Amino acid sequence: MLHEHGSAIKIPDALLTADRKRLRDDVVFWLTADGTEPDNGFHLEFPAGDVPGNDLVGVASKGDEAFVNPGLVPYFRNTVVYDVERGLVGFAPCS
Repeated sequence: MLHEHGSAIKIPDALLTADRKRLRDDVVFWLTADGTEPDNGFHLEFPAGDVPGNDLVGVASKGDEAFVNPGLVPYFRNTVVYDVERGLVGFAPCS
């Protein structure tokens, strides 16, 4: 789910369905995050669709802040790594 707020996250109308509730089916969604080492970050990429929990990327424009909630998709598409000692969760091969 993409949560728009001000200019921090603003999805162009051309990428949204007519009701502005999700990305169009022909839009490729990318989500990246820095890893703990150079060139070893997190990358999630897939064509948006209409199947919840698989490829649907919803859009909400109400709220007090902009953020992205990837839901369970990263857990289903990656190997999940738990560092119990430091209280961290990661996705292999990202470190």
